[in-house]
Amino acid sequence: MGPAAYRRQVERFLKGLPDLRFNIDETVSEKDKLVVAWTLTGTHRGEFLGIPATNKKISVSGITINQIADGKILESTVLWDVLSLMQQLGIAVPLKLDVLTASVG
Repeated sequence: MGPAAYRRQVERFLKGLPDLRFNIDETVSEKDKLVVAWTLTGTHRGEFLGIPATNKKISVSGITINQIADGKILESTVLWDVLSLMQQLGIAVPLKLDVLTASVG
């Protein structure tokens, strides 16, 4: 993702969460990798991920793994708790409990 694509992504987040706060909780670096654990918070006041505004406050955590070369990010992998976000926004997320129960028992 280049700078222009990153800017568009941030603009989408700010449209849905105009009071967006992005907190870096921890960083770890080794060789060509930089791992960032983060938490974002905000109030869902505009369309976000196709979901109309709910005016609910949200807090979501995630991890970004960056591959760095020559001081630039070459690649990023982002993992974040989308299920928690959906629950906080009041979106019903279907679970197949019978599958979960069968795999445990």
